[in-house]
Amino acid sequence: MRVHGKNQSYGARQEERALFLERLRAKHGLGPLVLKDHLSLALEGSTGKPSHPGPGQHRVV
Repeated sequence: MRVHGKNQSYGARQEERALFLERLRAKHGLGPLVLKDHLSLALEGSTGKPSHPGPGQHRVV
């Protein structure tokens, strides 16, 4: 995966993304969600370990 500053999930728009994630979570009655970006997913993927959210949480990209 190529990670660069123009990815949609780039950290510069984290507050905006968190707002929309919260709206999505509320709309669908989901529990707490973990906001992730391409960089964190790429780094987790490079370790060879699957990324698991905490209890009651769902992973969202």
